[in-house]
Amino acid sequence: MSRLENHIHQKIQKNKRRKWTIFFIVLAATLITVTGAYIRARLAKTENSIHQKVETVNLRDKQIKDNDSFSVLLLGIDNGAYGRGTEVGRSDTMLVVTVNEKLGKTTIISIPRDSYTEIIGYGTNDKINHAYAFGQESMSINSVQNMLNIPIDYYVTVDMGGLMGLVDAVGGLDITPILTFTYEGESFTEGEFRHVDGEAALRYARMRYDDPEGDMGRQKRQQYVIQKLVEKLLNISSVTRYEEILKTLENSVRTNFTIEKLLSVKNNYPKALQNFETDTISGSGTMIGGIYYFVVPEEEKIRISNVLRENLELEKVDTLKHIETKETQTVPNVENHQPTNPSFYQEEITDEYVEPAYVPPVENTQPIAPVAPVAPVAPVTPSQSTTTTSSVQRVDDNKVETTRNTQSNQPVQPSQPTTVAPTRTQPSSVELAPAPSNTTIAPRPAQTEGNGTNNQ
Repeated sequence: MSRLENHIHQKIQKNKRRKWTIFFIVLAATLITVTGAYIRARLAKTENSIHQKVETVNLRDKQIKDNDSFSVLLLGIDNGAYGRGTEVGRSDTMLVVTVNEKLGKTTIISIPRDSYTEIIGYGTNDKINHAYAFGQESMSINSVQNMLNIPIDYYVTVDMGGLMGLVDAVGGLDITPILTFTYEGESFTEGEFRHVDGEAALRYARMRYDDPEGDMGRQKRQQYVIQKLVEKLLNISSVTRYEEILKTLENSVRTNFTIEKLLSVKNNYPKALQNFETDTISGSGTMIGGIYYFVVPEEEKIRISNVLRENLELEKVDTLKHIETKETQTVPNVENHQPTNPSFYQEEITDEYVEPAYVPPVENTQPIAPVAPVAPVAPVTPSQSTTTTSSVQRVDDNKVETTRNTQSNQPVQPSQPTTVAPTRTQPSSVELAPAPSNTTIAPRPAQTEGNGTNNQ
């Protein structure tokens, strides 16, 4: 091949490579544009499904910006798992989460659901988890703000069935149980690493009675599962997983987060999301008016308040400042159809029929006087009229009844005298004692129509 031919061949090959390069660049740009448009449309659909603003008391002096610390109230509702379908449900799990990038930590505080506190907007003291039944997110947020003297910036409501779905959507969780127990057929061994799906994760978080720490122990396990779920969500890279997660969110979650804010959390708070600190609220169980409540001392509320306020970069307090109820009175949008009783898992509620106590019938041991004999009826004189009407008197249970029989062109035959024997009326299924031999039974007075005696 001559030098000229070689030069021409190299130029042709170079042009081909350039064309393919341009083609792939254009194709990639097109795919990115189309994919970006699809993702934006998909995220917009999800936001429309889950985003819900609520009216609450604003305890912030300024609006939150990127990288500012913020708080979240996580509500786990008890109407979506294991068939526990109620009209509204109660907040089975209540977690207050604060995120601070400057301090590089995220705090998680569990609020015992039986905590006795003022329900802001409802005008009474009750269990904190009943706030959701009375007024859903708005009343729950205001009541938590009032109880702990902190601002709640965001909320996330997840039904417990949705929690299972989220765990499954991220491909399950890797956990190391801190306790050995078996619950609803699922066994866990302390210190033994295992991979769990959504149902097993929920069982691990829900168990209460076999934990030496009771509800406190359960709160720790709930915090652990939530922490593992957040870590898994932050490290999802599969598009398929994202699609499953978005579908689960649309069906099971409500929040006032925007999708933009949710996506920015991963990028703007990397250090905080790698360092989780947990705490629990101390108190004691007591009976008030026959109802079990968890009573938190004022000094414990102040301690927890300052733990949260520190991570929110707010001044610590010596006393709690409560929300003025007059300014927050609202009309509850949900009637509480749930009885004020011990927690759902604390006491099993059954609707079994309870048969009333048997009350034996009272026997009438008094002798019954015989019915007085009735005089025989006199015969009726026949009439000679063409159409003859005859009145015949009948005796039926001491009631005199007149029956009119009409016959045409027939003489009326005289009726035979009727003699009614004395009768004795006895109540059914009641055995009567015989009258004493030395007792004289007075004849029963004749009864008039409409004034009969009902023997029982």
